[in-house]
Amino acid sequence: MTPGQILAAILLAAAIGFGGAWQVQDWRMGKKLAEQAGLHKDDLAAITNAAAAQARAEQDKRLALEQQLAGQDQQHTRELSDAQRNQAVLRDRLASSDVRLSVLLDATDSASGCNVPATPGAVGVVHGAARA
Repeated sequence: MTPGQILAAILLAAAIGFGGAWQVQDWRMGKKLAEQAGLHKDDLAAITNAAAAQARAEQDKRLALEQQLAGQDQQHTRELSDAQRNQAVLRDRLASSDVRLSVLLDATDSASGCNVPATPGAVGVVHGAARA
């Protein structure tokens, strides 16, 4: 074998070694990239699940608040309706004279048989006073 053939054989062996090493590194790097992609996918799934859980919690809070406000609105509407009904009943009673207003007559009235004090007393119901 001539020195040129030996050199060519050495270069060919080196090229095959470099090519094989390159292929092995490619396989290793591919494996690492696949592992990293899997980990990245798992991280994204965890983040997505956490965001979905937080959104559900916020939606549940909003729903609870809406139900509470609806209950308060119904109670307020019922109270308002009751007050309006009571007011209408009182207005009807006044119109039909079921409830009558009376005025105390003055003490100087000759028809009065009771003596009414000149100075007003404590607020209250006056029994026996003449009324108009």
